[in-house]
Amino acid sequence: MAINVNIQEFNRKFNEEYTLLYDNYDNVAGYYDALREGNEFIKAHPEFVREFCTYRGDFISSDREVVAFMFAFSSMAF
Repeated sequence: MAINVNIQEFNRKFNEEYTLLYDNYDNVAGYYDALREGNEFIKAHPEFVREFCTYRGDFISSDREVVAFMFAFSSMAF
């Protein structure tokens, strides 16, 4: 499955989701489901994840970042 998304917009949404998680100490509905799904997604779509990490200049290194990634991905219409 090719993922066609505006990487700049995806990054903006990722940052928005990350801030929400940070401000709420990760205490948000769906956190653990998104963590599980995000870990599976990262394994299944390494090309897209690599593109995103290259764009933002950092790799996904924490559970919070995985959840923010999945929340951002889930919120965008594909």
